[in-house]
Amino acid sequence: CDKVRAKFANMSEEETKVAKRGIMKNVVVISFAFMLLFTAFQSMANLQSSINKVKGLGTYSLAVIYGALVTSCMFVPSLMIKKLTVKWTMVVSIFCYSTYIAAQFYPQFYTLIPGAVILGLGAAPMWSAKCTYLSQVGNIYGELTNEPTEPIIVFFFGIFFLFFQSSSIWGNLISSAVLSLKEGQESNVTEEVVNVDLSRCGINYCPLLESVDESPQNQS
Repeated sequence: CDKVRAKFANMSEEETKVAKRGIMKNVVVISFAFMLLFTAFQSMANLQSSINKVKGLGTYSLAVIYGALVTSCMFVPSLMIKKLTVKWTMVVSIFCYSTYIAAQFYPQFYTLIPGAVILGLGAAPMWSAKCTYLSQVGNIYGELTNEPTEPIIVFFFGIFFLFFQSSSIWGNLISSAVLSLKEGQESNVTEEVVNVDLSRCGINYCPLLESVDESPQNQS
């Protein structure tokens, strides 16, 4: 800390402004990167039980993710950050998410489940590295401005979660746009899907009506 203070004390006013702009830029870039990552991951995770419903593969993969995440929280973050530093831990962990996202292009047991394990193991180090980084740059920014560091760290976390929480909005909007069918709009769906009675889908679905249709009296 004394070395850091001495370094900042010798900086000119222009160098201080450049350093402050660099810190703000890094906070925004990291926040934006997390927003893009979780726009893809959260919207995809919300649909796993539907898009990968064969033999419950999507549901099982989500269970594996959070099982691996629990294990990762206990052992991996401190070791990984110590070996790779905070910056490279975030980079590697983001690629761990990418493996699971890439597995969606060929969803099989031998692709989704290993991808889920990799994601779960990388999630805890990523969040730990992110929190560590924001705390570190908050302390540095406080030294540059001679202001209390706690409000600055809270401000940086506020910027981060502004971007991060908006990922749910963008992900759901994209999912809605992709999955919704407008009247008269052509779509490359199979004949089986075209012949489905859409009047019983979504909020109009009633299991009771389905059971009545399958009753012996109606079938005869």
